[in-house]
Amino acid sequence: MTSVINNELPDLLGEPRFDEPSVVGLYHPAQIDSVVVYENDKTTLFVQFGANFDVDVEFFIEKGDYYVLDEEQDDFSIYDPDWNEWVMRGGKNITTAIDCSLIFNLKKNEVANFTVLGVSRIWSDE
Repeated sequence: MTSVINNELPDLLGEPRFDEPSVVGLYHPAQIDSVVVYENDKTTLFVQFGANFDVDVEFFIEKGDYYVLDEEQDDFSIYDPDWNEWVMRGGKNITTAIDCSLIFNLKKNEVANFTVLGVSRIWSDE
């Protein structure tokens, strides 16, 4: 699941100045909703659901970009201000809504297939 989120991070962050963003932590869903279950046959269930996850993201930001930011508009932390001569390493936590589907084999009592259908960011009103 983290590889799918990594692919979507530039859009999820909404920050073009963050370079090489990557997921460093994915936390258990705070909420699972909109669960739909279909019985395909006597041995297989199709389950589709949505879940909200907290995701810790790390990235790099050029020092020149960082120094011209409006502090009140940016909610991220700098972990290493001297990563190298040109960039700082920073991070933030974002909440994402992830739509998933799975096929569950009742005879084997296991998930036969798991797919992430979509990822979107939940923007807080704060």
